[in-house]
Amino acid sequence: MKRLFICSLLLGFASLLYSQNFQLVPGVDLKGGYLGFASWCDYNSDGYLDVFVTGEDFGGDFQHAELYTNNGNKTFSESGISNIPRVIYGCLSWGDFDNNGTPDLVYAGTKSGFPEDNITKIYKNVGGANLVEVPAGLPGLDECYLEWVDIDNDGLLDIYYQGINQDNQFDLGVFRNLGGDQFARQEVNIELISGSVGNFSVNSAKWADFDKDGLKDVVIAMATGSGFDLVFYKNLGNFRFQKTDIGLPKLNYARLAVSDLNQDGLPDLVFIGSTESTLYSNDYSGTLNVLLNKGNLNFDELYTISNAGVFINTLNLGDYNNDGFPDILLYGTGSNSCELKIFRNNQDGTFSYVQNTFPQSQIGGALFGDMDNDNDLDILYFGRVLYPSEYEATCIYENKSSISNSKPLPPDSSWLWAVNNNLEIHWKSGSDDVCLPAGLSYNLRIGTVSNPNLLISSCSMNGKLNTTNSGNMNQDLSYTFTDFPQGNYLVSIQSVDNSYNASVFSDALPVCFVNSSHIFPDTVLMCQGDNFLLNAGEGYLGYLWNTGSTEQEISVDTAGMYNVNITHTDGCISSETVYVKVMDPPVFSFGPDIMILKGDTLVLTSGLEGMSYLWNDGSTNETLHLPSNQLSPGITMFWLRVTNPFGCTYTDTVNVTVIDGSIDSLGIIGIEFSIYPVPVTDFITIKSKYNITGTTELKIVDISGNLVYESHTEYMEREKKIPVPQLKSGVYFLRIKNNSIGFDKVLKLVR
Repeated sequence: MKRLFICSLLLGFASLLYSQNFQLVPGVDLKGGYLGFASWCDYNSDGYLDVFVTGEDFGGDFQHAELYTNNGNKTFSESGISNIPRVIYGCLSWGDFDNNGTPDLVYAGTKSGFPEDNITKIYKNVGGANLVEVPAGLPGLDECYLEWVDIDNDGLLDIYYQGINQDNQFDLGVFRNLGGDQFARQEVNIELISGSVGNFSVNSAKWADFDKDGLKDVVIAMATGSGFDLVFYKNLGNFRFQKTDIGLPKLNYARLAVSDLNQDGLPDLVFIGSTESTLYSNDYSGTLNVLLNKGNLNFDELYTISNAGVFINTLNLGDYNNDGFPDILLYGTGSNSCELKIFRNNQDGTFSYVQNTFPQSQIGGALFGDMDNDNDLDILYFGRVLYPSEYEATCIYENKSSISNSKPLPPDSSWLWAVNNNLEIHWKSGSDDVCLPAGLSYNLRIGTVSNPNLLISSCSMNGKLNTTNSGNMNQDLSYTFTDFPQGNYLVSIQSVDNSYNASVFSDALPVCFVNSSHIFPDTVLMCQGDNFLLNAGEGYLGYLWNTGSTEQEISVDTAGMYNVNITHTDGCISSETVYVKVMDPPVFSFGPDIMILKGDTLVLTSGLEGMSYLWNDGSTNETLHLPSNQLSPGITMFWLRVTNPFGCTYTDTVNVTVIDGSIDSLGIIGIEFSIYPVPVTDFITIKSKYNITGTTELKIVDISGNLVYESHTEYMEREKKIPVPQLKSGVYFLRIKNNSIGFDKVLKLVR
């Protein structure tokens, strides 16, 4: 599809609100990135950021994408790498997918301007001298977004992609890094929109650990010619995601950026976009939005900037003035705004527009990066420059600020904790002269002496990043490596400030890891009220439980996960984990004490089936049947112990009174009754000390002797509730009579 761009802007200069302190580096006239894109990357790991650029050059010079080597003296030379096709309307991402410490490239776009000529390729960095294509079967994309990201915390960078595929349809997905230069399409539960390419559609995303649970979540801006959306997905682990409403508007032409704008340790979100379905170059009615992360995936709208210019945009964050707080670098075209804009972070939740003298350009972009290693951010600017004449160019503006910025210091303390075959790495905050400790980000590397990045690559060097990023750990102070391999490794951490200055690495923390021996079952059952002994075994140098105990054996009495880190005689650590589940006892009740007549049969049961039973007489039946003639008149106590299949027991007792029906026995027993409520309502409750066997007659008469209620019960419980809604106001008499036992009671009622 042909893209339409209309621009009729003239170069203009404005008075400076703040001194921008950027000057064009003379003699750096690189091939133009018109309709294309550019990036900073130290591909040869010499400590200087190089420049990658692709796009359209109507002078005919662009035969392939160009990688320029930074000579270290503010000049650049063509690298000689010529096997990367020139594309437009594309995207790229740098990351060390093979964990050798050098940045690799994933790269996409169209070679002609039409979807059928889309490509997406992976290029492996070989010693900083060559980029060699690695076949992976990725869908060819344009109007796209790519990012290297370790989604499942296995130490290997996966590929996230979205854009318009060769069938001119929107596509989104993940290719999982299997190691050994192998990738496989991974199913993910992210909802896709439908449609074909739009007029300069923007597809964008950002991965970051927004909720500080150790897994990177993703914000996605999707767009086609027929639809668009801006959504958030929480990472649940194992490539599963949960769509979560964090208050994002539905926007088109959206571009995203993430950084900790207020240095509180939480990644905030900046985005720009429009609610219009189609924009052209004279449209500028887009809004720049700043969302402040309040924790637990709650975001507040901190600041908005209207009419920011959203058509053909790039959005970048970085601390250009070395005050510790990230500023906003926006390239956006539109009516009277075909320009590069800087918004200064005022450190109070507001941003100020910094008027500048950057030349206007068409269909380009801008990126922060420190090209001269003076610890402040310069700007890579590309596109079709409009002054003094129209031509395609990529140039660099040097930051001439006199404000110093020392490199941060790495964390001075780190420690390990194993959970089964997973290894947690923890570290304290680093420090910096301008960034608060909470505002720093981190790079983690785990490897060996010969390859410090073998398990996790920082893609950086001592004191220098290979790419302008906030580190592979963002602002997290811990990382859980799933299925950590056995062996001897070294762990070190690097601090990164908001100007993308990196510290040296911390002193290496050695780790020798051994897989779990599974000395405990996954789950053990314990009865409520009991204690359970967990023994980690003999013959080790040391023990550390998650309870804080350093003993070989601990006694537990509550449910939960119990983990012990064991130090072996060779210094290696392993982990043993068990979940202790507390089982409820088989609770039952005989109820109140029982009264039976001599000659009746006593029947007792717990009401629980499928248990083991032990009665006080030694019998083991579920129900006890006992003729009362085997009992002497008076009170006898019975007990039952019930044991459930988990070995948990419960015991209850009941007193059984056997009477022979004589008046003398009633005197011994002393049966008394009470009635409530007083006065009575539609129900009355008769309460006695005993449950009574034998036929009990209940009669209610009014003051004239008229019968108003009568009932009979063969077994009267200790509390007997009867309905009497027919009673009108007045005085009544309740007669309770049991001929078997031989009592006859009359009680007065008032309503």
